[in-house]
Formats: sequence, structure tokens, C-alpha cells
Amino acid sequence: MRNFISLITLAALIIFMGSCKTNRINNSKGKYKGLDKTAVLKKYDATRLQFKTLQLKGKAEFTNPAKNQDIGFTYKITIAKDSLIVANVSKFGIPGAMVKIDQDSIRIRIPLEKKAIVCDFSYISSIIGFDADFGMVQNMLIGDASFLKTTELVAKSPTPFELQGSMSPYKVSWFLNGSTFKLEKMAVKDSNLGGESVVSYADFQRFSGQLVAMEMLLLATQPSPARIELKHSSVDFDKEKTNFSFRIPRSYEIQPCGKK
Repeated sequence: MRNFISLITLAALIIFMGSCKTNRINNSKGKYKGLDKTAVLKKYDATRLQFKTLQLKGKAEFTNPAKNQDIGFTYKITIAKDSLIVANVSKFGIPGAMVKIDQDSIRIRIPLEKKAIVCDFSYISSIIGFDADFGMVQNMLIGDASFLKTTELVAKSPTPFELQGSMSPYKVSWFLNGSTFKLEKMAVKDSNLGGESVVSYADFQRFSGQLVAMEMLLLATQPSPARIELKHSSVDFDKEKTNFSFRIPRSYEIQPCGKK
């Protein structure tokens, strides 16, 4: 049981960094050719998800070959745009962890062990292989790009459009679908350590007029190879009743991140 809790807590950390009828989108080759960076970014901005609250439910699988770790679990992620993320992670109906992320910190409650873990974004950064903050974690979950000031368009072919930017020691590449301009892949390379993290998005479906990636895959090569895949089963925009409650009982032991 302790091993299960450790794995599901780590998976919850990596993750953070009633809908209408859906219509599947065919991501075929686009008709756009010769667009400059300004035009591409303008079209991309029009695809960003608009919401006050967003709730995602589904199943995930976390794998770390180096440590012989492989676990599947279910999740419910609720987002208040630009301010708060609360996630519940469980397996076989057993609560594994509840996570609260705000602009400054990450708090993880582990009911079965009656303990809580408190950390800042530096710990998530050490796991996923690149610097993270609240905006980065939110955008990674919903498939939005956080472009850098140094971003340039390097591939004008619409299959897909590729943009690159750098912020030492990282080099970032974004790949946008040539028809929908939705983000399909982001790759982050560390020029100092040589590691790379790749986040990809697939199975785009339309909810309330907006395209949402129903599948997200994160591959990290440092500090050790890890893979986590999320497959949403439901997506709800701006529900009338949304629960963000999170409380750490006084009886819980509180630990900093990384403590054995």
C-alpha cells in the first residue's frame, strides 16, 4: 500500500505542472501556406480555451522504467482559470491523493497515511525536467502554449507549423496543427544536461464550441525516464456548482516535498 501511495503521489505531482455532444475533429493537412509568425500566433490565440472553471475526468497511466514503476489511476481535475487547480487521484475507488495548486504552492493530502506534503514549484520542475509555475502547469493540462519572447516561426509548412524559442538553458519547440492551429506537441530541451521533455496532445473533440485535446502524453528523460498518459472521459466548462474545497486536518503530519 505504501508503494501505491508513493507512486500515485508522484504521478499527481507530474500531472501538475455534463458536456454537450462531441464531434471528432479530423486533423488533416491545412490549407494555410506562407503565413508569417504574427499571423500564425493570431490564429493560435483564437484557439485558446475560454472558461472560468473547467473540470476534467478520466484515466491515467504513469510509468518509470528505471524504477520499475507502472500504475494506472483515475483523476478528477478542477481548474479555476489563472488561480487554482484541485485534483483528486484514486485507484480501485481508494483515494490516493488530493492536490491543491495555487499561484505560490502545491499541497498534497494523502488520506491513507494521514499526512500532507507541501512544496513549491521547484520540486515539480525537478521532476518534469524544466522550470514550472502555475501558468505553465495550467497550460500543460489544457493544451495551451506559453510562448517565450524569443519565439520565432521556423517551419511555415502547415503540416504542422513549428515555432521555437529559448530561455537559457532551455530550447522550446511548439508544433501547431495546420488546419486547427491547436497545439499538438511541445518539446523542451536542456542544453546543459542534454535531457528532453515532450508533451503531446491528440484526439481533439469539440465541447461547447471549443476544441479540447482528450489525450495528453508527457515523456521526460531527466532526472530519470518517465511517461504519463491522460485520457479524459468527460470535459465540463463553467459548471454551475464547482467544488474547490481542500483541507488538511490538524492531525495530519506535514512534510516538505522530497522527504523520505
